[in-house]
Parts: sequence; structure tokens; C-alpha cells
Amino acid sequence: GVRSQESGVRSQESGGRKKEEERRSQESGVRSQESGVRSQESGERRKKEKERRKKEEERRRKKEGGRKKKEGRRRKEKMLFIVNEFGR
Repeated sequence: GVRSQESGVRSQESGGRKKEEERRSQESGVRSQESGVRSQESGERRKKEKERRKKEEERRRKKEGGRKKKEGRRRKEKMLFIVNEFGR
């Protein structure tokens, strides 16, 4: 009788251990999923940042280009003015 009780207790303990292991494996699976989602989100955020930086660069370039064009026009006007002054 005592022996059968002991074996029963042992089988319960091993069952408990199995359940705990299952729970642990499930938790780790959930955790890995969460980290995957997180890495995806960070990747998307990085992409958006990259795009935003690109757009800002383009805007800056356009502004600089516009300024350069205006400077060129001013220089031409000055040259024409000088030519006209000396041409008289």
C-alpha cells in the first residue's frame, strides 16, 4: 500500500513538472513572438525615419538650388549693369 502511494505521488510530481515545462515553453514562444513584433515595429520606424530624412534632404537641396540660381541671376544683372555703365 505504501509503495503504491509513493509511486502515485511520484507520478503526480512528474506530471506537475511536465505541466510547468509546457507552460515555460509556451511563455518563451509568446516572448519570442513579442520580440519579433517589436523588431518589426522598430524596422518600420527606422524606414519612416529614413524616408523623412530623405525628404528633408531633398527640400534642403531645392532651397539651396533656388538660392544658387538667384545668386547667378544677380551676378548677371551686375555684369550687365557694369557693361552698360562702361558702354555709355
